[in-house]
Amino acid sequence: MEAVAGIAGAIAPVVASIYSNYKQDKRDKVTRRDIEKAIKENDALSAEQKRAVTRYFDENRVTNKEDVGIYVDKLRNMSFAEEYEKYDADLAKEFTYDKTKEDFYNENASKILGDTIAKTQGLASAQGMGRSFDGLQAMTQAGIDKNAELMRDAQRDYREDYSQKYQEFTDYLNQTRNRYLDRTNAMQSDLNLTSDLAQFAHDYDQSEFEHLMNLDTNRINNRLMLQSAKAGI
Repeated sequence: MEAVAGIAGAIAPVVASIYSNYKQDKRDKVTRRDIEKAIKENDALSAEQKRAVTRYFDENRVTNKEDVGIYVDKLRNMSFAEEYEKYDADLAKEFTYDKTKEDFYNENASKILGDTIAKTQGLASAQGMGRSFDGLQAMTQAGIDKNAELMRDAQRDYREDYSQKYQEFTDYLNQTRNRYLDRTNAMQSDLNLTSDLAQFAHDYDQSEFEHLMNLDTNRINNRLMLQSAKAGI
């Protein structure tokens, strides 16, 4: 902005010279016509300065009013509440699991139990127990033990399947949350960027306005000073 400051200061020596000459020595015979000429020069120089300021700001502008409009539109149309409603709708799904450990009980259990009992019976016969009480008790106990083993296996598979399905549901919730956060973070980043551009455009326009206002203020002050000198002649 040094170039702009230089433009604004160019008029001061012209006016100050005329005014100081008049104040210091009236015998210099500064006439009303001289002051009127200085007033016109003051106005012309001020106009040229304003054109130079406007040209400077136009040539160095990187943003414009459209950036402000884009930001306003994003504020108007971007709704984090709507995104949350989508997220909340995705979370409406609840974890359900309708299996029991019986669903994991070996479907070949009958054959396995039969084979176990037959094997036990064969061993009993080989030992001379045959269909004795001890032999029947051994076959019964073998069937009970094998069934208990199958039930433990079913319980294990049930727990593993339940844990896997619950983990899949938990992963779904986390992925849904992450998708929501990624989307809203991207929205916020986009909004921040457009906000920065809009703020820069606003500040740039405000700076141009202030420079032009200062030039007008200087022009008016110089006019008043010169007119005061003119009135004293």
